Formats: sequence, structure tokens, C-alpha cells
Amino acid sequence: MVEIKVLFFGPLREALSKDSLIVFMDSPTPAKIKQHLIDEHIKSTSNLQDILNSSGTVVNLEYCEPDHPLSNGDELAFIPPVSAG
Repeated sequence: MVEIKVLFFGPLREALSKDSLIVFMDSPTPAKIKQHLIDEHIKSTSNLQDILNSSGTVVNLEYCEPDHPLSNGDELAFIPPVSAG
């Protein structure tokens, strides 16, 4: 079982009412963790899937693909799009 710290920013932090959580999973990837979050929180956060699907994926401060394999102790962040005006 691998331990991953997941960080949330902007609308994700607001939607989930938390800035981070720890996920334990076998053979994790950002895509698997994203689906886990949707499955666990979709009933209480109806727009969660839309926010996650439009968010960038960052592992240990570097952008990566959703199928990037994660290792024990990695830090995963989903970065929602931002707009400036």
C-alpha cells in the first residue's frame, strides 16, 4: 500500500473543504486517485468531476501525465485552471 499526500487549491479546496488529504492505494497513478476522489465525494460536491477533469496534474512540484506511476511519500496536486483579469 502506497501513501500519497494530495493537495488541493482554489475551487478544489473550496469544494472539498480541505487543503490536503492522505490517500493509501496499491499501484497509484494521478488518474486512479482522481477517480477515487470523484467516487468518494461526488454526492457532496456535484461539480468535483468537472473541476478535476480541467485541472493540471503535478507530482513533487513537476507537471506530469495522469498515468504517471506514484511512489510512497509522493506529493500530488491537482491544479485547477486560473484566470487573470
